[in-house]
Amino acid sequence: MERSGSEGVVPVKLAIYLAIRSMWADKGTSLLLTASVVVAVSVFLVLSSLLFGFQQEFITKTVGVSPHVRITSEVAEQPLQPANRVPADPNSLQAVLHGRGPDRPDKIRGDKDIISQIRSQDSVTAAAPNLTTNVIIRSGAISYPAVLYGCLPDAENDITGLYNKAVKGAVQELKTRDKALAVGRGVAGKLGVDVGDTLRLTARDGSAYLFRIVAVVNTGITSQDNARLWANLRDVQTVAGQSDEITSISIKLKDYNQAEQYAASYSKLFGYRAESWQQANSNMLDLLKIIFANIYFVLAGLLLAAGFGIYNIFGMTIINRRREIAIMQAMGVGRSTLGWTYLFQGLLVGLAGVFTGLLLGQLGIIWVEGIEITTQNQYQPMEVKGFTMLQQWWLYAGSGGIGLVLSLVSAVLPAWRAGALHPVDVIRGG
Repeated sequence: MERSGSEGVVPVKLAIYLAIRSMWADKGTSLLLTASVVVAVSVFLVLSSLLFGFQQEFITKTVGVSPHVRITSEVAEQPLQPANRVPADPNSLQAVLHGRGPDRPDKIRGDKDIISQIRSQDSVTAAAPNLTTNVIIRSGAISYPAVLYGCLPDAENDITGLYNKAVKGAVQELKTRDKALAVGRGVAGKLGVDVGDTLRLTARDGSAYLFRIVAVVNTGITSQDNARLWANLRDVQTVAGQSDEITSISIKLKDYNQAEQYAASYSKLFGYRAESWQQANSNMLDLLKIIFANIYFVLAGLLLAAGFGIYNIFGMTIINRRREIAIMQAMGVGRSTLGWTYLFQGLLVGLAGVFTGLLLGQLGIIWVEGIEITTQNQYQPMEVKGFTMLQQWWLYAGSGGIGLVLSLVSAVLPAWRAGALHPVDVIRGG
């Protein structure tokens, strides 16, 4: 900017004054420029809030009904069988076709010591043993396959909040009643059963056991509600024929974002496969990444189109005001002052557009959040009753910053062109 002695600040004040007067003189163009920024900011804010809100809802529901880390009875690294190793002698056995893996009981050895070590860690809030087995439910003429999940009710509640997810009955009765059962809401609906009814469960060896329903559970995760039965660990061990054995250990961490690091550490430490909640839901998380990428490509196109629109409008404004610019230069207004004039116009347009866009975006978020969705699809991954919108300061700051940068960047080249005009060339050219 031009500076000469004590009047060095005058060009800045003059540029701001000219920018405001120019915008006021051409209100239609100013409104059009502002509307472009408003649309870009509001659409970006609403869609970002929707995407991050859905991601947060999915993660919250997932980590709320499942352990952050689960140690299974599967050995972390299966040893290579001798017959499958590459032999030094080319005439020896090269491979075994249709080989069968070694017989190994489906259980975790030394589970009490493992759970004790895990619970002693400061980063762990809860750890509980589990035993899972497949059963066939017999209810009248209906046969329904299900997963019988054995747990210690209080420990399971510490990890998944199971007690609060009962829509009928009380899951706490699993502690005090023999052969008590909590069923998923989907299972109860398909079989037409309710609290107090008796179910006949057939184990893998053909043995049959009678269980009484004490609660109906709604976790919000369709795969669990449609297939899972919760029972006391002791009763499930009887059904599975695995007395005093478990097949997995559920772990809840203080920070669920560190689940992958802890899963890898537990696998090395105990020799059993440990799976984080991210690994268990990797398909859905990868799908979310693809959805995010696609929508942000669309948003990038929207911002690019808005930027070109603002740039073209600024450019046409300068073309239409070439004579005015020449006259101002002839009257002593410097080139840098004219350049700053259009940059300040871009700043003012950006500020007005960002403020209005954020306000309009907030109204859009409130409207979308109030939309109710009723779905009957049993195959959806989780129960959805409406849109969850994320409202965090960084989301508003990011959307506003993008709108402001968009307006300023779009005004840079027109501002340079305005400062580069020479009054003599304009007068000669008419």
